Amino acid sequence: MEQLRDLWKFSARITSASWLLFGTVLLVYYAALSWMPSILKEEGLGDTAAFMTTTLMSGVGITAVLVSTALVDLVGRKWLIGVTAPLSGLALVAFAYMMHMPTGALVAIAVFGFLMQLTIPALYAYVPELYPTLLRASGFGYASSFSRVLTGFAPLLFGSVMWPVLGLKLTFGVLALAVVAAVVWMAVAAPETKGRALDEDAEGAAAPGAKPLAADQAAL
Repeated sequence: MEQLRDLWKFSARITSASWLLFGTVLLVYYAALSWMPSILKEEGLGDTAAFMTTTLMSGVGITAVLVSTALVDLVGRKWLIGVTAPLSGLALVAFAYMMHMPTGALVAIAVFGFLMQLTIPALYAYVPELYPTLLRASGFGYASSFSRVLTGFAPLLFGSVMWPVLGLKLTFGVLALAVVAAVVWMAVAAPETKGRALDEDAEGAAAPGAKPLAADQAAL
């Protein structure tokens, strides 16, 4: 509990942004991944077609991870997350509207899988860099744990409450808006870490010749 208090004492803005990003992005990802076969079968696709479609969503993600590792240092962590996370939510909404257009729905699923796997590696790189060395592991760990708690309830929340009550289009719309809200708060509350030295190098001394990230954090 002392580490948890230290995270919020260090920066409530950064910690809240980290938790919201992890929570919303992974909630959308695992809700879609868990329920996509059921959604597709509900729309009349057979088991094989549903399986092949979700395999496509995962398969394009492999390429996306490789692309993300290249882009994260070119465009920056915040830009990559801030663009791809909302667009992935929009792709799910587009999928809901194109359910009766097999080709369009297939493209939307593939786009969702690609964009989401651009987002997640960037998120995993970004959040630890927001914290000083002594808090880096716990900062990442607590944000990740928060997302695991949310995603643990995702099947119940999505399949038993949101989808039956709101319908698929509105459900995906709500999830997309949650991602947008998290990204907006990240833009306000957390600094860009691209090209910035972390507070200490492996020897415990400030890295030479690089602008320290602590200056941006203090400004927040």
